[in-house]
Amino acid sequence: MLSVTGQSTAPQYDGRGNMTRDHQGQTYEYDHYNRLSGVGTSIDLAYDPAGRLQETSGTGITFREMQYDGLDLIAEYNGSGTLTARVACPGPVPGSMAPARTSRWCNMRAPRCRRGNGCWRMSGALSSR
Repeated sequence: MLSVTGQSTAPQYDGRGNMTRDHQGQTYEYDHYNRLSGVGTSIDLAYDPAGRLQETSGTGITFREMQYDGLDLIAEYNGSGTLTARVACPGPVPGSMAPARTSRWCNMRAPRCRRGNGCWRMSGALSSR
């Protein structure tokens, strides 16, 4: 594809198949574990030693820090440490939002989320947005 100025607008990929530039010219960076680590010069993503997304930061976006119980995402916090979102899963009763267990890392109730069981990102009263 060519743009009006004659420049190529086809997406570009690295040797691992990661898109490094999209059709609009936005660039993407990846770390040595093949995880997205940056978008352009304004968004950074950081991971913890277990490979879980730990925080997002950058110009024009809200800083977010993620909290996990094992591999399960249980909460997100903003730059001032305020809880902005919890992750909740269906409880043992169909349609119930009762958590399956309590996190040992904090005093909040933590769900046991597994792939495909219908997790929800909860916001609203907890969100500063």
